[in-house]
Amino acid sequence: MELDEYLTRINNCPDKDVRFGGRKLPLITVEFGVTANWAILLNADYDAVAKLLQERDFILIQSIDGSMNDGKRFSIFDYEPGTVKLELNDHVRPGYVTHEVQDIEHHERQIRDFNVSMMLWPYLEKQIPNTTWERALVRVITGIAELAKQNHFSLCFPNSVGCKDSRDYSRIVYYTPTR
Repeated sequence: MELDEYLTRINNCPDKDVRFGGRKLPLITVEFGVTANWAILLNADYDAVAKLLQERDFILIQSIDGSMNDGKRFSIFDYEPGTVKLELNDHVRPGYVTHEVQDIEHHERQIRDFNVSMMLWPYLEKQIPNTTWERALVRVITGIAELAKQNHFSLCFPNSVGCKDSRDYSRIVYYTPTR
């Protein structure tokens, strides 16, 4: 799915629950995969992304250099403090991509074409007034997409396939900027 179409659809998706697989789930999860532990992949410079996040609505909480983490760095940011946590990694964490058993083509593409990964957690220690945690995630997802577009970073949303179409990997969002 194209990035702009995906953003339009998640921003316009009604905040309602539907029955799926015998459970009550948010429509935005069933249709578009927006849920906790939501991954974003970028092809970008880690330090540049960290700086851009701090220039926006993200507050740096913690930064770990490679000496404590097998040479890999990561930072934790807060969006509207207490609402959504964002982990930024200077590498693509294996659990953040489409699993190779599900689809080897997308798995290999995500490992090959991206070098920075993010994970979003909607902790909601505080709640944005009149906003579900899925809607708070949509704000962050949209903000990261705009950051990628403005700075010409390639992007992937590996989890953009909703559970309704869980095997339709054509729904994975990839964005490649035109220069």
